Amino acid sequence: MQRKRKKRSILPSATKPELLLMDEPYGQLDIDLRFKLEDELIRLWKKTGTTVLFITHNIEEAVYLSQKIMVLTNKPTSVKTVLDNPLPMPRDVVSPEFVELRNKVTDLIKWW
Repeated sequence: MQRKRKKRSILPSATKPELLLMDEPYGQLDIDLRFKLEDELIRLWKKTGTTVLFITHNIEEAVYLSQKIMVLTNKPTSVKTVLDNPLPMPRDVVSPEFVELRNKVTDLIKWW
C-alpha cells in the first residue's frame, strides 16, 4: 500500500511539468502533421498552463505558437530582442497583423 501512495504522489509532478523545453521538435515532419501538432501543443498549453520554451528557426511557427518571441544574434549568441505577441488565439496566418509580425521578426534576423 505504501508503494502505491508514493507512485501517486510522484505522478502529478511527472505528468504536469512546470517547464516544457522543445528544441525544434517538428523540424523533420511533413506540413500536415506539423500543423496538427502545433494546434495540439496550444491545446495542451491552455489546459495545463505549463510554460513552454519552444526553439525554432521557422518564423511562421514562432509567430503562430508564441506569446513572446526571443530573437537571437549571430555568434557569439546573445538576445537581440524580445517581442510580445499580442495576436489573439486562434491565430489567423493570413491576417494582416500576423503577416506584419512575421515580417518584423524576419527583418530582425536578417544579418546581411
